Amino acid sequence: MSEATSVCPACGARLKPEAVVCDLCGMPVRKSPRVLICDACGHANPVGARYCNQCGAALPGVRPLAPHEQPSVATETPKAQKTGAASALRPVHVAFIVVGGLLLVGALYLITLVSGGRGGLPPAGAAPQPVELPLPEPGPIPAAVADQVAALEAEIARLEGSARLEKQQALVNLLIGIGRPDRAALVQEEIARQLDSPEAWRRAGNLFYDWMEMVDGPAKTALARRVIAAYQRVLEKEPDNLDVRADMAIAYLYDPDNPMEAVRQTQLVLEKDSTHIQANFNLGIMLLQINRLDEARAQFEKVQRLVGPRSPLYAQADTILQLIRRLQTTGSTQ
Repeated sequence: MSEATSVCPACGARLKPEAVVCDLCGMPVRKSPRVLICDACGHANPVGARYCNQCGAALPGVRPLAPHEQPSVATETPKAQKTGAASALRPVHVAFIVVGGLLLVGALYLITLVSGGRGGLPPAGAAPQPVELPLPEPGPIPAAVADQVAALEAEIARLEGSARLEKQQALVNLLIGIGRPDRAALVQEEIARQLDSPEAWRRAGNLFYDWMEMVDGPAKTALARRVIAAYQRVLEKEPDNLDVRADMAIAYLYDPDNPMEAVRQTQLVLEKDSTHIQANFNLGIMLLQINRLDEARAQFEKVQRLVGPRSPLYAQADTILQLIRRLQTTGSTQ
């Protein structure tokens, strides 16, 4: 039985004893939360980080759902059945950031974009060419596996062709297993350049996405652009891959030069498939961020209809709907 008995004053979620922000909605629950302390090594990490910058251990915090946390759907739609095994493997990056400090530069224009078409969507290709920023330094390798990683890297350096590729893939899997998606992303990007396949580029994008969640400031922007670039390579080969397009939309939220592209890409997904769960959920978050509460409420009610009451996402949508009702009640009494 957990010792956590307190609840978040904003959304009612149960809080962990060490929480400085609510895991669900991001509401500060202690004075001036600035760091998340790693339970494994005691290192202080920025609020919102997913992994410890020192040892790579998982941290609590507000973040999108990771690939291994994808929501289940009570009843499969015909489209989901058609995609088969591919959809079963798809990562779901849900923008689960309710009241946190998300970068949404140009909010007034964003309101126009999601207001039902009054301002229209920016034309395709209108996005400015992003400036390439330097990537942050990857975190250290835990001492327990340092020799194993070094041995694999030495083998990779002396091998060529398929043998080298096989060892690179083994290194990626090892790095993922020890909580170092940052180092894994760099190796997977090399693999993707060799294979130039949608699967390889998508895995690179997913790993850069996980790395992006570990950092803050300009480094997050640099990694968001790397995520976008990887997913764009997938879409060049599979332009109708709506899951990748929905994931790419979330990365755009962290690019301060072009956050409105997040809405455009999300709406492009919904134009192709109005029942796409991730895109519907994420559009609800975007609407909530700009205080369009009635429209956000409709989005989350739609998500609940799509996933069914047995899905974990149904309960998460219900919690957000409760928060929206509280915000609406508070607004009407002021």
